[in-house]
Amino acid sequence: QAMVEVDEQERRVVEAKTKNVCDQFQALGARAHSRVEFGYPNSLIEDAMRETGADLLILGAHGHGFIERLAVGSVSMDRATSEKYSVLVVRS
Repeated sequence: QAMVEVDEQERRVVEAKTKNVCDQFQALGARAHSRVEFGYPNSLIEDAMRETGADLLILGAHGHGFIERLAVGSVSMDRATSEKYSVLVVRS
């Protein structure tokens, strides 16, 4: 997998959106944490789940078809089928 450069404006947009989601969960009384990191998704997710002790992982999905998943893989599919914690996959 190739690393992708992300400019600071894009990073701020993503951070604001994920903070908004966390704020909504916190308003319902849930503990919620948001992390925006760049790198290899599966190892970053594993590290974050272990470090935070989280019970639920919420991931966004692009909605790739079967052939695309075979060609490029799917982080959400991999996490949903291989982890012991609960995974919620949200499509835009």
